[in-house]
Amino acid sequence: MLKQKIDTAALFAQKKAEVPSSTRTLLTLDGRENAYSTVEELTEDLLTIPEEGALWLDLSLFGSHDQVMTIARSFKLSPATQNILENRKQQPRLFRDGNNRILICRHLQLNESGNAVFYNNVCFAASANRLLSLQHGRCDRLKNARTLVTTLQKPHNTIPQALTLILGKILDDNCEVINFLEERLQLLASAYSEQDEPIDPKELLRLRRSLVTAKQAVYPMRRIVSRALRQDPPLLIGCENAPELLKIKLEGAALTLSVADELLASLEQLCSNAAIERSADIQATLTTAAVVFLPLICISSIFAMNFQYMPELNSQWGYPLCLGVMALVAIFTLRKLQRKKWY
Repeated sequence: MLKQKIDTAALFAQKKAEVPSSTRTLLTLDGRENAYSTVEELTEDLLTIPEEGALWLDLSLFGSHDQVMTIARSFKLSPATQNILENRKQQPRLFRDGNNRILICRHLQLNESGNAVFYNNVCFAASANRLLSLQHGRCDRLKNARTLVTTLQKPHNTIPQALTLILGKILDDNCEVINFLEERLQLLASAYSEQDEPIDPKELLRLRRSLVTAKQAVYPMRRIVSRALRQDPPLLIGCENAPELLKIKLEGAALTLSVADELLASLEQLCSNAAIERSADIQATLTTAAVVFLPLICISSIFAMNFQYMPELNSQWGYPLCLGVMALVAIFTLRKLQRKKWY
C-alpha cells in the first residue's frame, strides 16, 4: 500500500513536470471584464494602472534584465529588495519597501520519490493597486487562482483579496503534501504494529527531511499571515471570512505537522530499540559461545601438553573419556545459562 501511494505521488509529480511552464501574464482588474493577456515584452505603458482598477503581473520566471528593470521602476522597488527577490533561497518573510509590501513564501511539491521539496520561493510585491508575483519555480496553483481573481467585483479591495486567494491556493498545495506525509507515516506504523514488518531507517530519514521542509514552509507562514492581518490597511482580506479560513488552514497544517512529528519520533525510537535489541542478541550469542567453549579450550590445551607421564595417556578409553567430559561440561554450562535466563 505504501509503495503504491509513493508511486502515485511520483506519477503526480511527473505529470506536473510535463505541463509547460506558465507565461508572463498581465491581469487588469477593473471590476468589469477583468481580462488577462499574455505579454512577452513588458513596457511601462502596459503597467499603467487603469482608473478605479488594479494590475496583477504574474511571472513564471524572471525575465530579461531590461524587463526586470522595467518592473522595478514601475513598482519602485529598491535595489536591496531586487536582490532579495532574486535570491531563490530567501527565507519566508514579510517586510515593507516604500509603498510596497513584500511577501516571500514557499510552495511545497512532491518529487518523483514522493518526498516534500520546495524548488524555489514564490515572491509577491503588493501596493494599493498593484500586485507582482515572481515565481522562481513552478506554481500551478497561480493559474487556478487567476481564474478566481477575475471574478472579483470590488476594485478598491482587489489586491488584498487577490493575494488572499493566491495564498489560499498555495496553502492548499502545502496541506496536500503534509497530509500525504502523514498518511505515509500512518501506513508505516500500521505495517509495523499489525504485520511486524521491520522499519527501514532510510525511509524514516527521507520522511524526517520532508517534515523539516514542510515546517520551513508552514511555520513562518503562520507568523506572516498574523502580521498581515494586523497591518493597517490589512494586507489580506476577502469575502466569506477568507483570511480567517486561511488562518484555520495554517493552524490545521501546523497541527498535522506536530502529530506527524510525534509519530515519526515514535517510529524512530522503535527503529532504534530494534537495532539495540539486535545488537544485544548478537552480543548474547557471542558471550554464550565464549562461555561454553572456554572450559573446552582449557581441557584441550591441557591434554595437548607433551609430557611423558600424563593420566590416561596410554589408556584405550582415554580419548573417548576426554570427549565425554568436554561434552558434559558444555551441556552443564548451557543449562546453567538457560536457568539464569542469560541465553
